[in-house]
Amino acid sequence: MKKIAWVLRIPEGAEVVIKDGRGVDEGEVIYEFRQGNVVRLSLMGWKNLGVKERGEIIKKISGRNLVKGELLWSGSWIKPRQLRSPLGGKCLGIDELGNIMLLGGSEGKYWSPISCPKVRVEKGRIVFELKGWEKEAEGISQVKGWGEFKGVWVTNLSEVPTDIQNQIIIAEGDEAIVVKAEALGVKGIILVDIEVDTDWKGAGVAMVKMEKKEAEDIIRLSKGSEKTRVWLNPISGKVLLVLE
Repeated sequence: MKKIAWVLRIPEGAEVVIKDGRGVDEGEVIYEFRQGNVVRLSLMGWKNLGVKERGEIIKKISGRNLVKGELLWSGSWIKPRQLRSPLGGKCLGIDELGNIMLLGGSEGKYWSPISCPKVRVEKGRIVFELKGWEKEAEGISQVKGWGEFKGVWVTNLSEVPTDIQNQIIIAEGDEAIVVKAEALGVKGIILVDIEVDTDWKGAGVAMVKMEKKEAEDIIRLSKGSEKTRVWLNPISGKVLLVLE
């Protein structure tokens, strides 16, 4: 294992509630928005929707109190796309750039996706000091995300488990596996030996493509660990494997 620095950017107007140099637990509040602060966050997948779909979504969510991760819209089974609220708070609408506008309140909080023995609080960001492994990968989607890895490796559409919500899985062989897994709420997918014909840039899950040997290393390194968390960053082409 080696030392890994994972950086979390702090949105403008957010107040950090953890202290520099101490550890954090998974699910602990890291930063929050005070009542009255308006925050704009990019709504992944918005640019891929039509005018009619956008109008229906805005009408549905404007003025409502949303919770973080709430499903705002879901596409068809053939090519599903999901929009989820990136934060909680009262929705003031969606601007012309595809940013959802939220009024910070009791739900305007960001919880740590992982446990970490030490964090550094710096200007505009928080650095998590972790130990684990870092792998190279080819980015497929534009969504980044953490998920628990339980060693799920799917090679056939009929093998896709129904209980893969918030997990990172490995998919091999058939691109249709991606469609089904996304619809079931998977957090991220590592593709192995799959010819990618579909443009997945607007997908609502983190997706990367790796060599089979590299994916096998993830399986090997995670064995014996009580809990394994994986960070997929398609934008930088990085995969982080952290054992807790």
